[in-house]
Amino acid sequence: MDGVTLTSAEWFNLVDGVAYGALTGVAGTNTITATGPAGVAAYAVGQRFWFLPAVTNSGATTIALTCNSVALGAKNVFSNGAACIGGELVANLPVEIY
Repeated sequence: MDGVTLTSAEWFNLVDGVAYGALTGVAGTNTITATGPAGVAAYAVGQRFWFLPAVTNSGATTIALTCNSVALGAKNVFSNGAACIGGELVANLPVEIY
């Protein structure tokens, strides 16, 4: 054995990005809220999340996740390195953020 605990939420997040990176309860237009994976305790470099926007954004946009009943705070959403100006997140079109 290599010592990996198969019940480790952190390990699951690393190997199963689809199941553990999907956001639910997505709401909002330019101030997006969503429920994230239970194994996430804080934002970290390299995390990737997938979601379906509820509404097409119309300007500068933020996203705030709640994971395991802990609000992680809002983060700015950028598209190609620039702040959103509207139309980057289209309702019901899958989005990946990292």
